[in-house]
Amino acid sequence: MESRKTVEELRQSISEFNDKILSAYISKYSNQPEILDTMISFNRIDLLEFLETYLSSNYYDEIVVERLVYTLMDIRLQMFFIHEIEIGQYNWRVIDKVDTFEAIRSDEFVYLTKLNIDQNLILKTRILFERIMNFIYLLEKKKLLEGKSKKGKFRKFIDDDSKWSFLVKTIEKLTAFDDVFRTPEVHKFSSLRRMFLFNEDDKAEEFCFNLISSFQNSIYPNIILILQGIDPGHKSWGAIRAKGNEKLEPFFRVPDWVEKHKNDRVIGNFDKAQKLEFVIQNKTPGDVCEYLVNIKNKNILLTHNSKYSEDGELISMANKMWITCEESEVDEVKSLVENFLFN
Repeated sequence: MESRKTVEELRQSISEFNDKILSAYISKYSNQPEILDTMISFNRIDLLEFLETYLSSNYYDEIVVERLVYTLMDIRLQMFFIHEIEIGQYNWRVIDKVDTFEAIRSDEFVYLTKLNIDQNLILKTRILFERIMNFIYLLEKKKLLEGKSKKGKFRKFIDDDSKWSFLVKTIEKLTAFDDVFRTPEVHKFSSLRRMFLFNEDDKAEEFCFNLISSFQNSIYPNIILILQGIDPGHKSWGAIRAKGNEKLEPFFRVPDWVEKHKNDRVIGNFDKAQKLEFVIQNKTPGDVCEYLVNIKNKNILLTHNSKYSEDGELISMANKMWITCEESEVDEVKSLVENFLFN
């Protein structure tokens, strides 16, 4: 039997893994250094953070810690495949060529390219969630999910453990996703063939992005909270602008907490507004907004030209942003932003 790695050896493995991932990012974004840091952090999975949090938690088990780290590495790789390769293919081979579905389907090669990437996304998204379920089950039960109906077994597990109940709606979405996209593509008649023949677009990528973003924005942050002994409190929801399908109802259902806050807005109020334009350097628009509003207590409204899918998934990070402020504070805001961007 192969001996288990020590904690220090696991730290070293994580460091080597991170170095290789960083090398891949540098290779892709070598001509876009201003967005390199942003895209690295966008995935929101810090393997060292997880390991240190796990080691100091009540969950720590020396027998499964290595398997947990490797399973999380698998998840991290899957996220890279999806964000940096498949979505990159969308940008390069579809979106950069045409900007409407009508234009896509008028060029059969571009249309088939889109359907090919749709199929990749469907399968890769499902692989991702298989790994996520395994990771969570291993974390809680000290063993991997086994059997034919892993999703059903996982659903029973979260039904029986209240701290994981926030995952119920995600599993409902995953079930609908399987019924409409994954199962037909793998086991039955392909829905992509129907789309090609009848010039349809069921926007499969939107449903993939909706599931993926739920992991980034709420599931994984909640896992860290649970390890810290804190009740999970992160929530996420993205509106989908695809054609309604009753089988996909869980994706279209608006959560109560979204309905409650749907009219809430945070905007600047100005007597004499002035708009400034900046080329982004070294920081994200969110970093700049956080710095100006929460640290410098400035009344500003920030917008930027990041590119998102229709359900809010980031496609490409902004290279420009615009800040609206009081006319009397233009010089101060300009100085603050320029110093912040380059320091």
